[in-house]
Amino acid sequence: MAIMRAGLGSRARRVLERLAVLVCPPDVVENGLTARVVEEFELHLGYLPAPARRLVGPTLVLFDEAARLRPAARGRRFVRLTDVRVDAYLRRVLYGQSGPLSTAVRLIKSLVVMACYELAEVNAELGYDPDPYIAEVTARRIARHGPAIRAAEARTSGGAG
Repeated sequence: MAIMRAGLGSRARRVLERLAVLVCPPDVVENGLTARVVEEFELHLGYLPAPARRLVGPTLVLFDEAARLRPAARGRRFVRLTDVRVDAYLRRVLYGQSGPLSTAVRLIKSLVVMACYELAEVNAELGYDPDPYIAEVTARRIARHGPAIRAAEARTSGGAG
């Protein structure tokens, strides 16, 4: 299966960067990883069906513009709000509203968080290293089920050849 790299427009990327600053751990910003989170997010988008992928950019732009409608924003877009107001707006959309825009922003936020925790630097900061565990489980499974696995593989390759 070929994975498409979903390229967001520059405006949608700016919204996504601002969103990442709010929903990722502070170390991400301090270590200059925000752009990498956005790149990883775009890779994750490649796994979505094309219609969903095409809606992400316009949803981010709509979310950015909708901030202007809140009196506290004083006509400013999401990316132009102060830190306190941007946080309040995001919380309102995520937790205080329902509807298609709120639902879409929740899904986008979830993908941003997932992209953040895919970064090796973030995993290292958390002390997350699954390789030893994976090696241990693999060895245990081979020791326990190796003969059955080899027999199944022999039946599968023998019937195809």
